[in-house]
Amino acid sequence: MILSFPPPQKKDKLNNGFDSTFSKDKKIDLVTYIHGLTLYFKKYKIEVIETRMNDSIYFEYSNVFNQIPLQNHVYFYSDNKLISETIIPFKKVSAGNYLKKQIEYLDNKISQINLLKTKDTFLISIAGYGGCNSCNESTIYFSLTGDIIYFWYGNKNKIIKNFKSNKISSVKELEDAKIFNELPF
Repeated sequence: MILSFPPPQKKDKLNNGFDSTFSKDKKIDLVTYIHGLTLYFKKYKIEVIETRMNDSIYFEYSNVFNQIPLQNHVYFYSDNKLISETIIPFKKVSAGNYLKKQIEYLDNKISQINLLKTKDTFLISIAGYGGCNSCNESTIYFSLTGDIIYFWYGNKNKIIKNFKSNKISSVKELEDAKIFNELPF
């Protein structure tokens, strides 16, 4: 656990979805910080953490990745006990930043977290994007215990990774899932 999140103060249902959520940023140095979001649902707690650089890639593209993603972690808890930890396998790339210094960063930034209900269970989905029209995008579906159910990664021209576990019958089951919460990250 990188950030220490307090337990939720209120247990109000958010649109029939998460019991509560908590967001926190922690500064590491002058340009680097950790952004975290903790989600509470029933007996589960999910922490999504992304280390970011408050900078841009190349001067001429100063609007691309106003926060450059450096690494990410997803922690799954049941009854406050850590049961799973995942690093989302985004590709690392290298480019010059605003100050013309070469940096290594993730080609996808976490953009959205959803709570979904399939016909049998609840899932968490995390979406990422690369910041441009031809850049890679991703969607990863987790069980509440941290098992990867489905992972799609690529762009409109090429699928880099496409993984489906045997815990779902088809990708259509995910497409038909009801979205309870959509949280920007």
